[in-house]
Amino acid sequence: MNQQENTEHLTPEELDTKKHEMKDFYENGMPFLKAQLDYEQMLLDIDEVRLKRDQIQMQRAYMSMSPEEVAELEAQNNVAEESIIPSPKKKPSKKKSSLRTS
Repeated sequence: MNQQENTEHLTPEELDTKKHEMKDFYENGMPFLKAQLDYEQMLLDIDEVRLKRDQIQMQRAYMSMSPEEVAELEAQNNVAEESIIPSPKKKPSKKKSSLRTS
């Protein structure tokens, strides 16, 4: 709101000057932002390549394993997942009292 009040008091020439200053500011910052975008994109590309390489290595490892080793590894993974993810706790069941009719 304060900025809006400031622009209301500007003459058309001052307003035009402010617009040009803002445009110059953003245009001068563009090379830095483009460099940052290139940098971030390159990091993303590197992470994707690493992930693909890791997936291929895991596939090769599974292919070289015997069926018994694969079963053992899967069992270990299931145990590890169960220790990480807590199982829902069961509520204690309430015993129903027997109703006697006299």
